[in-house]
Amino acid sequence: MQVERDISLVANLAPAAWHTVLDDTEWRVLLAATDWAGALQALAWLAGVDEPGWAVSDLVADQWASTLHAEQWAAVAAVAEWAVSTPWITTPGEAGPGMRLNSKEFVKVTVTPSKDPATGTPLDISADLVEMCVTLATHPEELDWQPAAWVGTADVTTGAIACRLLVQPSALGLAANSQPAVFVRVHDNPEIPVLKAGQLSIN
Repeated sequence: MQVERDISLVANLAPAAWHTVLDDTEWRVLLAATDWAGALQALAWLAGVDEPGWAVSDLVADQWASTLHAEQWAAVAAVAEWAVSTPWITTPGEAGPGMRLNSKEFVKVTVTPSKDPATGTPLDISADLVEMCVTLATHPEELDWQPAAWVGTADVTTGAIACRLLVQPSALGLAANSQPAVFVRVHDNPEIPVLKAGQLSIN
């Protein structure tokens, strides 16, 4: 592409200007000085005949700067996902609670639901069917699930609520010194999340 030397953009711009060659094909652009006069007088384009690059100096900010509209480029906050606490027997937050092999106790897990994407409020899962399982398997089988129950009321801010399952390790075929995983499954609509809560320590 070759742009002719006889282009004059504004009065104070030198007529010698533009030279680009592309496959010997000529392109001619004849711009009247009035097309560029006035508002662009502070703008200078420098394209030397033997220089491959383009340089622009004294850009007028309000004419050439791109304005990003917040409503077009702002990132939308991700919707909070389902989450569970570690399993606990006596105190929420206890790590890897221990159980005797022949003991029978309620194992509890606190479930935090996702939020409604339309309103941003946490889902109410207190009426959802909830199941739990205690297993050495990496992925629970369908027969591993047992009906669990919600305990107490949901937190008004997060929607978190505890569930519990009565567990007797020996009845589940677990051995001493094993560390089975605790899983929770919530039958919400349309989601049915399967959540790994952590492990128990059987002794």
